[in-house]
Formats: sequence, C-alpha cells, structure tokens
Amino acid sequence: MKHSSRTRLNDEKNDHFTIEDENDRVDNFLESLKTTKTIAQEKMKKKDYPKKIITEAELEMNDRKIDQYNEIISEMKRKKEEIKSKIKDVSQSISDISQFPNDYDDDYENDTDSELDDQDDELTQTFSDKVNKCQKKLASMQKSLAPKLNKLKQKIQIEQEKARDKKKQIEERKKLNDKINQKIHAMKQKRQKEEELRKAKLEKENRARYQDTLKMLETMTPKQKEMHCQGLMVENQSLKREIFRLDSMIYGKSGKYHIWKDI
Repeated sequence: MKHSSRTRLNDEKNDHFTIEDENDRVDNFLESLKTTKTIAQEKMKKKDYPKKIITEAELEMNDRKIDQYNEIISEMKRKKEEIKSKIKDVSQSISDISQFPNDYDDDYENDTDSELDDQDDELTQTFSDKVNKCQKKLASMQKSLAPKLNKLKQKIQIEQEKARDKKKQIEERKKLNDKINQKIHAMKQKRQKEEELRKAKLEKENRARYQDTLKMLETMTPKQKEMHCQGLMVENQSLKREIFRLDSMIYGKSGKYHIWKDI
C-alpha cells in the first residue's frame, strides 16, 4: 500500500515537470512572438516613407493594428499567469504530500497504518485529479489560442510584406524621378544653349544694322536727317497706336483674354 502511494507521488512529480516544461514552451513562444513584433515595429519605424505615399490615415490604421496585437498578447499573458498560478498551487500541494514521513516501523503496521495509507491514497488521487484537470485545461487553452497566434503571425508577415512592397515602390519611383530630372536638366541645357545662340545672332544683326544706319546718316544732308527722324517718329506713333489697338482687342473688357491683363 505504501509502495503504491509513493509511486503515485513520483508520477505526480513527473507530471509536474511536464507542466513546467510546457509552461516554459509557452513562455518561449510568446517571447519569440513579442520579439518578432518588436523587430517588425522597429523596421517600420526606420522606413523613410515620403508623405505623398504613406498618408496619416494609413499610419493611424497601423497604430490601431499594433494596439490590437498588444491587446491579444496581454490577454494571452493574463491567461498564462492564471495557469501558472494554478500549477503553482497544485505543485505546492504535491510537494507537501511528498514530505509525509515514510520511515514507518514494520512492527507497528496495524489498523492505524492502514488508515493513514488510505488517507494518503485519497489525497494523492485528489491532487492527481487536479493536476490532470490543469493539464487538460492548459492543453485546451493552448489549442484555443493556437489559431489566434497563427493569425497574428500571418498578420505580422503580411505587414512585413506590405512594407517591403512599399519600399520597392519608393525605390522604383526614385529611379523614375532621377530619369525625369536628368531629362529636364538636359532640356534646360539645350534650351539655354539655343537661347545663347539666338541672343548672339540678334546682337550681331543689331550691330550690323546700327553700322548700316551710321553709314547712311553719314551720307545724308542735315535736311535729309531731319526728314528721316520725322519719318521714324511718325512710324513710331503708328506702331504705338497699333499696339494699343491690339492690346484693347485682346486684353480689354470685351477682349477674350481680358482677365490676363494684370498677369
């Protein structure tokens, strides 16, 4: 009778070690999940997203998702602590049982010993039932939490993939912007060169026209010069009137582009 009770106590101790191992496995899994989430958050924080690509609404959505993940992890930690507390109570009870005196004298094995053995067996069976119940509850909770943990892992993986895709898009847009900037720079240089050539040509033509005018004035008499100046003044007034007429026609109140007059 005594031998059977001690055997059950040893079995209870082995069950206790199994529960602790299982508890450590849950701790390690939650810690790895937390580490994965932290790494994902740090990587997302280190990303340099332009404001035009990631909006404030998207950032708020990411914050809400992170809050949801934190709530799920907090709930799992709370349930884990409840299980650890129950296992600790059962383990303490088993430890108390294991300290029962076992150095009975064979000469005094009588009805009192039998009664103690029966009580020992009853207590051992009671705590064995509690341990089994806790083990079943732990297995049930792990089974119920497994889909949530897997779903959380999948969400983190999806967010990481989205972050990689956005980074790839940013790099592609940067390359495209670089190409566009190169084309714009080349067009500016070409236009500047054409403008410089046009200005040089106009300056050359103006200098030649000015020299021709000087030569013509040198051959004129004072009276011819005076008549030439009067003709230029008349032509200038005529051009001014024509410019005013065109300006009124285009930019006047009845003109098509009058709203552009002050631009």
